[in-house]
Amino acid sequence: MLSAPASISSRPTRIASARTAPTHGDSLANIGLELGDRLSLTSITSYDGGKQNLQQAADGSPLDLLDINWRSRYRQFSQELRANYDGDGITFVGGLFYGWDRNITDNRFNLPLPPAGGFFQHYRQVRKSYAVFGQADIDLADRLVLTLGARYTKDKSRYDDAFAYLFVGEVGAPDTPIATTVPCAGVAGTCPYDPAARFALADTNNALTGRIALSYSFDDGPLVYASYNRGYRAGAVNGGGYTSSSGIGYIEPERVNAYEIGIKGRAGGRLFTYAASAFYYDYSNQQLQDTRAGPVSFLVNAPSSEVYGLEVETTLRPVDGLRIDASLGWLHSKYKELTLQGADLSGNSLPFAPKLTAQFGFEWDVVEVGGGTITFAPNMAYSS
Repeated sequence: MLSAPASISSRPTRIASARTAPTHGDSLANIGLELGDRLSLTSITSYDGGKQNLQQAADGSPLDLLDINWRSRYRQFSQELRANYDGDGITFVGGLFYGWDRNITDNRFNLPLPPAGGFFQHYRQVRKSYAVFGQADIDLADRLVLTLGARYTKDKSRYDDAFAYLFVGEVGAPDTPIATTVPCAGVAGTCPYDPAARFALADTNNALTGRIALSYSFDDGPLVYASYNRGYRAGAVNGGGYTSSSGIGYIEPERVNAYEIGIKGRAGGRLFTYAASAFYYDYSNQQLQDTRAGPVSFLVNAPSSEVYGLEVETTLRPVDGLRIDASLGWLHSKYKELTLQGADLSGNSLPFAPKLTAQFGFEWDVVEVGGGTITFAPNMAYSS
């Protein structure tokens, strides 16, 4: 139920050479105030900043085809004021949240093969997030607990001072602009160079998310539960485009309705523990990358998708010094509605969503040596 703005950019994943690395610094202030035996206030203040200057041979080959200099500077600030109450039959946490971040980017994409040249890209993105939230665990009866939670979030995003141009020039040498590509809705090189041209976007999201759950603990130890959660991921500006402003747009917020039932417990003290659950996730406007022909990919929305499955895990301690762990998962995923580049992909599975996963391992404390323990811990994992 807790959400924050999302920032997604498209970048090559293989780094062949890096002459400088990202740097950052952060600070945190956490202040607590006890107002009584049952009520407390907490203030959490955070500030973070950093910069990146990364030179990347991005073509992934021994040939010098694409050299990129990623440059960015960011600042981030957040403030949360939270109240906690623990009384007879109720536990409550609630509060206010404010977040702000800014990213200024200057990227240079060099194509060293004759005629040497490439693209230069600059933009600034500022986001603000406001929220009020609360969640309570209420004892309805002995061993029966109702959880109710809600959060209202407002996210503002602005993408401005954006421009990009096509240039000629060697890697590391001054470039000579020859055509503006942002703002320019046409093919790269078709708009005359305009040093004053700028592109901007702004949007605001509002979301009410929350949680409702019911759990019951039996006398002999097992706990059974059922829950519903409404999740949200803020919209984002697809600001990575530099060959044309037609690829720069605002991506709608991602939302999910998540349902889950399960059981967890133990037997024989700590000898045997277990957990099992079944879940169903219903997504709308799920955010994903659309990789297209050319040097860029785009963040887009999948109108509708779903994920459901089963998970079982257990731990057995047959003797002192030996612990055996095992788990099994089955997953079904599907895009109920998705069209990319004119192709209907409805019915396809989501990426990185294996249908079957399994794990088995154990930890055996072999011998005590010098005040410590030598443990033998093999593990095996399977993913379809």
